[in-house]
Amino acid sequence: TANNVKIVGHLNVPGRIAASASLLYARNLFAFLETLVDKTTKTLAINRDDDLVKATMLTNGGKIVHPSFAKPDQQPYVEPAAIPATTMVADASPKKAAPKKPAASKSPSSKPKGIA
Repeated sequence: TANNVKIVGHLNVPGRIAASASLLYARNLFAFLETLVDKTTKTLAINRDDDLVKATMLTNGGKIVHPSFAKPDQQPYVEPAAIPATTMVADASPKKAAPKKPAASKSPSSKPKGIA
């Protein structure tokens, strides 16, 4: 450089980032999958009480268990043993859904000329 500074480093940094990111992802995925396997019997043994498993499990037994994927009017499925006895009483008065608004109609003249 103009100030006699010598820069030492890799010439192709963008080419090296993809390999590093891929290796890091592979290590993380392997570490996660390793927690799902029993090391002594080498069989699938999912611990549903593990925080990481709870955060990544979307369905179980055909029911949605992750709260982010449940429909707004549905609660995620929870095993009956995990529900306190006070919350197992059903509400006798079902709530009515709010009426849907009709779709607004656009007149054909609202488009500017020249646009298909």
